[in-house]
Amino acid sequence: MLRYRTLNRAQQAGLIASCHDLSDGGLGVAAAETAFAGGFGAQIDLRKVRCQGDLTDIEVLYSESQSRLLVTVSEENAAEFEKLFAGQQVSLLGEVTVEPSLQVIGMEGTVIIDRENSVLKEVWQAPLREM
Repeated sequence: MLRYRTLNRAQQAGLIASCHDLSDGGLGVAAAETAFAGGFGAQIDLRKVRCQGDLTDIEVLYSESQSRLLVTVSEENAAEFEKLFAGQQVSLLGEVTVEPSLQVIGMEGTVIIDRENSVLKEVWQAPLREM
């Protein structure tokens, strides 16, 4: 409950550029949807995701769970955002990029995904057209 109250305060203060839950498809889908929806890109490092135990890239990327959020915050709002969430589990996973693509660094430090938003969006939309 504290996370959502704090998130609401951050939203009211205008600190958040975007926010996406990590339920359907986990971090991988949330990052892709956020990237192509905003027209920007992202670089994400899975080694910075807080995990219990040794997880594979696939487990970290696509794990679906409640109460996890992917939030983007501009550099000028980062310090105030972090101050609001002090004492809570928050991780800086990467950065938003101007280049419209998603790059993900895996648990062993190598790039495991490097795709343009247009490719990601096509893969995301294709099953919807088949319905």
